[in-house]
Amino acid sequence: MSSDDLLTFLRRLPGMSYFQILGLPHRYASPAEVKQAFHALAQRFHPDLFHEEEEFLQLAAKEIFKRAVESYEVLRDVDSQRRYVEKFLKLGTLKLPPEEFSRRAARAAGGRSDSLPPPAFKQEPLRPPTWADEMKTEDGREVAERIERMISEGRYQAALQQMALLTSIEGPSAPVQAKETYLRRMVERTRR
Repeated sequence: MSSDDLLTFLRRLPGMSYFQILGLPHRYASPAEVKQAFHALAQRFHPDLFHEEEEFLQLAAKEIFKRAVESYEVLRDVDSQRRYVEKFLKLGTLKLPPEEFSRRAARAAGGRSDSLPPPAFKQEPLRPPTWADEMKTEDGREVAERIERMISEGRYQAALQQMALLTSIEGPSAPVQAKETYLRRMVERTRR
């Protein structure tokens, strides 16, 4: 697996359904087909295969594998797969919202989704907000902070490569697209 293949798959990831991520050509698959597809993808993108690569490639493999596991968890159960297709995929929603996973976890544990404890109180930071604070996920903030460090070091090309990972984690958003546009301009300037 080349790094180009890995990064190409990562760039496509936000626009892929769970079926597409696992390489399943149809909207309903048997549990055996799902399992086989997941194992085939794991042989290509398991993070352990990239442990000696550069950090951004390791993170790309982790993000792809995380979405593959998510795809497997949803599609391996016939009822869960049907719900995904009928409630989400038909409406154009490719990825389940986080609260759906909380409900699924509660049902699997024998509880109700509304019996989950409320999220812990998050203390506001004591520093001025940054671009990284605009990210929706902790992983997104971590990658955004890394991008900011690279920019401060003048490593624009490396920061631009990290944007593919950030987009796959956060999805397309105005702050991410604005920073990517800025980085593309800076890379062009440094090439002149």
